[in-house]
Amino acid sequence: MEPVVHIKGLSFTYRGSPSPALVGIDLKVYPGEFLTISGPSGCGKTTLALCIAGFIPHFYAGKMEGSVRIKGRDTREYSPEELSCVVGLVQQDPDAQLCTLKVRDEVAFGPENLCLPPEQVRERVYSALKAVDALDLMERQVHTLSGGEKQRVAIASVLAMKPSILILDEPTANLDPYCTKEVLETLKKLKCELGITVIIIEHRLERLLSISDRLLLMEKGKIIEESKPGEFHKFYARIEKNVDLATGFKTNIRKNAQKPLLSVENLTVGYGDKEVLSGISFQAYPGETIAIMGNNGSGKTTLMLALLGILKPNQGRIYLDGEDITGKKVSQRAKFLGLTFQNPSHQIFENTVLKEAVLPSLFLKKSKGDEIEHTACHLLERFDLKKYKDSNPFALSQGEKKRLTLVSALAYNPRVLLLDEPLAGQDENRLDIFMSVLREHSARGGITLMVCHEPAVVASCCDRILFLSKGKLIVDAPVKDALSRMAELGLEEYLPPGYEFPHQQPANGLCNGFSSEFTAGSHRTFLNRIHPLVKLAFLFSFSLTVFAVPCWKQELILFILLICLYFLAGRDLSFFYRRLRRILTFGLLIFLVQMLAVKEGRLLWQFDFGLAPISIWSEGLSRGISMMLRFVNLIGSSYLFVATTDSNELAYALMHAGIPYRFGFMLITSLRFIPVFNMELEQVKNAQKAKGIEIEGVSPKKILTSVRYILLPLVISALNKVDSLTISMEGRAFGLFPNRSYLHSQNLSVKEKMALFAIPIVFFVFFLILRFSI
Repeated sequence: MEPVVHIKGLSFTYRGSPSPALVGIDLKVYPGEFLTISGPSGCGKTTLALCIAGFIPHFYAGKMEGSVRIKGRDTREYSPEELSCVVGLVQQDPDAQLCTLKVRDEVAFGPENLCLPPEQVRERVYSALKAVDALDLMERQVHTLSGGEKQRVAIASVLAMKPSILILDEPTANLDPYCTKEVLETLKKLKCELGITVIIIEHRLERLLSISDRLLLMEKGKIIEESKPGEFHKFYARIEKNVDLATGFKTNIRKNAQKPLLSVENLTVGYGDKEVLSGISFQAYPGETIAIMGNNGSGKTTLMLALLGILKPNQGRIYLDGEDITGKKVSQRAKFLGLTFQNPSHQIFENTVLKEAVLPSLFLKKSKGDEIEHTACHLLERFDLKKYKDSNPFALSQGEKKRLTLVSALAYNPRVLLLDEPLAGQDENRLDIFMSVLREHSARGGITLMVCHEPAVVASCCDRILFLSKGKLIVDAPVKDALSRMAELGLEEYLPPGYEFPHQQPANGLCNGFSSEFTAGSHRTFLNRIHPLVKLAFLFSFSLTVFAVPCWKQELILFILLICLYFLAGRDLSFFYRRLRRILTFGLLIFLVQMLAVKEGRLLWQFDFGLAPISIWSEGLSRGISMMLRFVNLIGSSYLFVATTDSNELAYALMHAGIPYRFGFMLITSLRFIPVFNMELEQVKNAQKAKGIEIEGVSPKKILTSVRYILLPLVISALNKVDSLTISMEGRAFGLFPNRSYLHSQNLSVKEKMALFAIPIVFFVFFLILRFSI
């Protein structure tokens, strides 16, 4: 049998790197094989995946030696776009590779780039979503999906290209056990039913052992070990091999403690009107290591942010060592509570690893600089990061960044560690180091609250489990009792391998994936149903008329027309006011400035307040009303257009109208990522608060430092997303042909074409009537 992947003597060194990422790789992968690749962070796994998918050497600069052949095609001679029907790559972060706004359009994106007829595109979309059990997601907006749903859509979008080889780079790294089970069941189905060759890169191996045909272990750019199915457990069993499943639980520390160090009473937290946590109460005692578990969206991260004070509770109290800290500032709490975020890139602000490691200590620890640096260097050495101390921290792998943010928190020795998924991307050796450090923290009387998706780690290293479900704390017990209770609730995904409980009961809806809230469809009013290009023509004509009419009476007529349009959109005056009250306030300010500044016409009123007389003239009043109405008409009409127009439909309509599809997708991806970057900006600000960063003063140097601390992580995040998005789009044949097909036509009907030409004429006539009759 001929291999579908044949690699001979592959070595690769990234441009500017002193050492190779891959060294002498020889590998054959056969049709229908399920190959798992594991190894320490930074060992070259992702680089190998990029080589197989053809992005190296075409997308990443560097020196490549040896050869990579995919079904006989040399990747040096074929671009990723040309290989897209043979090999597909699913990246670690699905958010950064989904490039459209709707699930249907995301899955159709690749087949459309191949210029397939709409009937074939529709068939591929259906087949791909069916293969990953996601047909019910077809009409969903991408931003409403849960983590597991996004990962399944990302897989479906690659499957729609009908590749022979599917590569997945740590697809479960940021997923809870329930979503992990969903994704791995999908991969098992692809192997068994479709016969696709699957290559998966993973650290979390226990659920892959039963479906893998072969397992490779990499280290320092080399393949150092290969296992067949019968040898998997011998070489690669997870940390649970060191735990006695019957008696290996830690003792209950609370029995020996005098009083709790951290107390939470009836905590309720939300975002705006949405309540995320409700009535949370628990106590944590000195020396405890507590796992916080629950499905994505259950409130785990929200709890962490509330404890540090980044989110203000709607009700409830938080006590630290008996003192009520509910009203304290984040910078005051951060001295005693150290938080590491789920995404480490949002929490990195300096240009070298050593500077980043000492940064929180400079703000939160009363020690000399030499002492701080000594502590940080010691921790960097323990976590195998000292060799990078003068390197840029953004160049580290995701797992290395995770360790760096933990080092920066440990360096100032807070009494309570709040760790949000610290184990993501960590291999077995680093887990041992991590657990050793936590044991030392516990021995000093410190507390660790850790969001963790690794049941085996929780069973062997934690004292208690707090399990959240839909914002409520449903389990709070020592590990052994908590696992027993979770088994009774049917939460088997959260039980470590080897645990069996005799009296399992149905989950009563507790582990249904906690997908984001979604309404299948909203009411489409008359304005919603109008073709986007027709509405665009109306907006353009209305705006020109607003600028052209000369007096406030004509502007008032246009304002009344705008209000009528809001009613046609199914909105009343209260909606108009709520959405545009700031704009209306600014319009009122324009009115006052014009009215008081213009001294022309006849004098209407004059007031004397003792300081200076205020006079109001007829021309000033007229111009003020006119400018205010003009401003409100322009902003109000633009908002109405945005509120009643599907941006996705607008972009596709513009492409149908002749705008180059590259520009159309620039618009779509911009709309896709604007809310993402808004969210990331908030996360960066929160991370600064968590590190105690307060830049006081107004000197140019301090202002530049403050701006740099905000912009640097955002710019790096944007560049990383551009890379991921480019890989995702080119990996689905984007740009392969000068034209593309479309699943759904946005062509104008005869009536819509007539409306498109009639609207400017109608507004011109309307302008003439206003101009000469009023």
